[in-house]
Amino acid sequence: MAVLHEDDYYYHENISFNYSYEDYPALCEKGDIRSFAAFFLPIMYSLCVVAGLTGNVLVLAVYAYHKRLKTMTDSFLSHLAVADLLLLFTLPFWAADAARGWELGDAVCKIVSACYTLNFNCCMLLLACISLDRYLAVLRLQGEDERRKLQRLFNRRHCWKWCLAVWGTASLLGLPDLIFSEVIWTSNRNVCIAIYPSSMARSGKAMLEVAEVLLGFLLPLLVMVICSPGDGKPGPYSLLHQPNPLCLHGVLLQAAYDENC
Repeated sequence: MAVLHEDDYYYHENISFNYSYEDYPALCEKGDIRSFAAFFLPIMYSLCVVAGLTGNVLVLAVYAYHKRLKTMTDSFLSHLAVADLLLLFTLPFWAADAARGWELGDAVCKIVSACYTLNFNCCMLLLACISLDRYLAVLRLQGEDERRKLQRLFNRRHCWKWCLAVWGTASLLGLPDLIFSEVIWTSNRNVCIAIYPSSMARSGKAMLEVAEVLLGFLLPLLVMVICSPGDGKPGPYSLLHQPNPLCLHGVLLQAAYDENC
C-alpha cells in the first residue's frame, strides 16, 4: 500500500476566498416553464377529456344497445372503456393543478391520485389481456394446440376472474398513492404528491416503485409485444414486422402518466 507523505500535498497559500456571485451564470429560473405549463396542460387535458369521453361512451353504448359481450375481448373492451372514463375524470383536477396549484385539500388529493394510478394500471393490464386473447384466437383458427393449457385457463368461462384479478392488481398498485399522497407547499405553490415517510426503508420505497413499473407497464408491454400479429402468424418479436396499435395505446398511456407524476 502506498504511503502518502506531507511532501505529496501541494498547498495553495495565496488563495483568495472573496468570491462574487456575479462571476457565475444566473440560476435556472423555471417561471417561464411553469407559465407555459399552466397554459398548455389545461388545454391538452381538456382535449383529451372531450375526445376520450366521446369515444368511450360510444363504445359502451354499442355494447349496451347493439351487441352482446360474445367474446373475452368484448368484455375486456367494456372494462377498458370504464377504466378510461374513470381515468379521464381525474384529468380536470390535474388541469386545475397545472394552472393554479392544488387547492382541494389532502382528502381529494389522495382520492384523485389513487384513482389515476388505479385506472392507468387497469388500462395497461386490460390491453395485455386483449392482446393475449387475440393471440389465442388466432392459434385456435390455425389449429395449433401447443398452448392448450393456457387456452383452458384463458377462456370465456374464466373471464370474470381475469377481470377481477386486473382490477384487484390495479387497486393494490394505487394503494400507496391513497395512503401517502398529500399536499405540500413547494416552488411557491401547493402540489399534490406522494410523500413516503422517513421511517420507511429506502428498499421499501424502491420495491413499491419497481412493482408499479413491472406490473403496470413492462409486463403488459411484454405481453403485447409477444402476442402482436406479424405476417399473419402471432409469435415472439413479431412486433418488428407489424406494429401493434395496442402497444401504441400503452406507450401513450405511459407518456401521459409520466407527464403527470
